[in-house]
Parts: sequence; structure tokens; C-alpha cells
Amino acid sequence: MKKSMEKSKRKEILKAIKEKELAEFRQNLPMSEDKFIQLFELLDAELHECGCDHDLKLTEQILVNLEVKDVLSVLAWLKEQGGYCDCEVMMNVEQKFEYLDESL
Repeated sequence: MKKSMEKSKRKEILKAIKEKELAEFRQNLPMSEDKFIQLFELLDAELHECGCDHDLKLTEQILVNLEVKDVLSVLAWLKEQGGYCDCEVMMNVEQKFEYLDESL
């Protein structure tokens, strides 16, 4: 009985930590979640058509087209998240937004 209570307590603590990390992640986004979703959808289509040149040209162009105010800040943030080129934005950064699918 005692072990199951401890396990339950650990689960609660881990859940609280994950919720706190998610809240901090969302608070520090350099643009709206909606714009990120648009970026990922458009970038995915472009990559299927053009492929990756191992730079952020497609991402930058999409951000400009989406009328993002501070494109350089978003590009810097993407790099901090492991998105050093267009395909890495899709592979490394998009997965960080999976929580949005869970809330739908």
C-alpha cells in the first residue's frame, strides 16, 4: 500500500514539473503558437517540393510572409531549439509543439 502511494506521489510531482516546464516554454515563445503552426505547415510543404539547402532561407521567407515582427529573434530562438536549417526546424522544433495536438 505504501509503495503505491509513493509511486502516485512521484507521478503527481513529475506531472507538476512537466506542467511548469510547458508553461515556461509557452511564456517564452517569440511569436504566437498559431504562427508556429502556420510556419510548420508551410515549411513542410516547401521542403517536400524544394528540399533542404541546410540553411534557414525557407523558414525566413515564410516568417516574412506571415508578417512576423521580429524575424531575427524568431530565427535565433529556432536555433536555440535545435533548428539550424529548415529541415531541422521540422525535425527538432515542431515536436516541441505536440502539446497543441493533445489539447484539440
